[in-house]
Amino acid sequence: MITHSQPWITDADKQAVTVVLGSGMIAQGQLVHQFEIEVAHYLGLAGGVAVASGSTALVLANQKSRLSLSNNLVKKT
Repeated sequence: MITHSQPWITDADKQAVTVVLGSGMIAQGQLVHQFEIEVAHYLGLAGGVAVASGSTALVLANQKSRLSLSNNLVKKT
C-alpha cells in the first residue's frame, strides 16, 4: 500500500463530529444552516447552499449560470 497522507484530526474535530451525531441531523440541521450563513457572509453574498459532493455543486453552478447544451463545460479532474 502506498500511503498518500495521514489525516490531521484534532480533539476539536472529534468533538464537533460528536455534537453533529448527537443532534440526529447528519445531512442538514442548524450547524449546516449556520455554515451556509457564515460562508455567504465571508464571501459577501446574500446566501449559499452547502451540498454533499463536488458533482452536485457543479450541477447547481451549471443550472445557476443558465448554460445551454450548446455550451462546453470543462472541469479539471
